[in-house]
Amino acid sequence: MGDELFYEAFEKFNDCKNDIKFVATQGGINNFVKSVEIRGKTEFVLRIYNNGNDLKRVQFEHYVLQELGKIPLSFKIP
Repeated sequence: MGDELFYEAFEKFNDCKNDIKFVATQGGINNFVKSVEIRGKTEFVLRIYNNGNDLKRVQFEHYVLQELGKIPLSFKIP
């Protein structure tokens, strides 16, 4: 997979367009994961889910994210 999909996904959450680099990470089988470097500094981990278009799985994942959104955490959940 090229970085086009990563650029498209990244632009949904961040308007920075300069000095962006996607760096491959280890691990993961079903999903696509890369670190995002902005101006040479690692800023984010971008994960693109590949859930096989399984509606029940997607609904469960959304439920989990909604519940996590109710808990004060030290990081953001989209």
